[in-house]
Amino acid sequence: MKRKNRMVDTQKFHKWQEDFHTDMPNFKDTNLVWLGASSFEKRCLGSLQERLPSFLKAALVLEYHTRLYPKEKGEKLRAEHHRKMLEFIKHQEHEILIKNYAVNPYSPRSLRVAMESFEHNLREKLNLAVYDLVVDISCLTKIHTVYAILWCLRNVQISNLWIAYSLPEDYESPRALRRSNPFGWNSVASHPLIVSKLGSLGQPKSEFSYGIFLAGHEGDRTRAARNGKVIDVIDLVIALTPDDIWLEDKARSEHEDLMREISRKGKLGWKLSEWPKLDALGFGDQILTRLENFRRKKKEESLRLYFVPLGPKSLILGAIVAFSKVKEIDVNVLYPVPAGYDTNYTVGLKRTYWIMIK
Repeated sequence: MKRKNRMVDTQKFHKWQEDFHTDMPNFKDTNLVWLGASSFEKRCLGSLQERLPSFLKAALVLEYHTRLYPKEKGEKLRAEHHRKMLEFIKHQEHEILIKNYAVNPYSPRSLRVAMESFEHNLREKLNLAVYDLVVDISCLTKIHTVYAILWCLRNVQISNLWIAYSLPEDYESPRALRRSNPFGWNSVASHPLIVSKLGSLGQPKSEFSYGIFLAGHEGDRTRAARNGKVIDVIDLVIALTPDDIWLEDKARSEHEDLMREISRKGKLGWKLSEWPKLDALGFGDQILTRLENFRRKKKEESLRLYFVPLGPKSLILGAIVAFSKVKEIDVNVLYPVPAGYDTNYTVGLKRTYWIMIK
């Protein structure tokens, strides 16, 4: 009998925007601090173009000196946006502490040093032992998004934590996205995110590894993250992008061969499982549920999670909130490092979303 060709139902998230709001929160009477990164993308200015700077006490501006293509256009845009960013912050009736840090965009340690140094300045120069923070994740690298938010969630000096996320007016055409990374991938970075204390309790019999690969629109990058790692079970997550349906189509077409291979052959170490259609924070709750299920089934083994954050930052955010709650599980981040970026990746600035997570 001829085998029926079934459609693979990957993870779908229609409602991620329901966790976010388009109206800027009321920051009146707060010790408000801002953190973000300047970029060749105009949306790096999103949260600062509103009334936000009038409430600020201090700002940390991260600078990424990444390779761009076309080079001259990219570097000109990056310098122009950095200048405008500082203008938005400085042109206020009150003085604002501004710190610029050039950081390695793929190094959690480089980010942590900048954030800890900045916090020291808040205490020494502004006497801010406790403060509220807005993190604009629009142009942070995704690996920095993961580590910055987790650091903030665990930082007792941060009273309230808001996330700002700006969407572009448009992404470049599908034709342009076919060359969205003309440089390829330098390497696959592997960094510990959560280190459990199980090691001090004695060596477990064995280790069970579980991977959550949140895919973007570059199929070769997803495959690169898997290479060299032995992972027992991997869930491949391809998210819906309701504002840019063709970008979702791009992600699906890039992973079509891999999805077909998984569904037909049961590719070793990969699987496509049914995930409910959830919002961003609901995605995090589902991760916690799955981790608990694995832990119950694998009582005699330690559990290690590998997270690959290549998809929408809204879902990455939900995952980070979940990871901040895990115990007795080791979490590692796998991140294929791009050798450069296409300057034409996004166009303009559409709107800024806000969410409070602490």
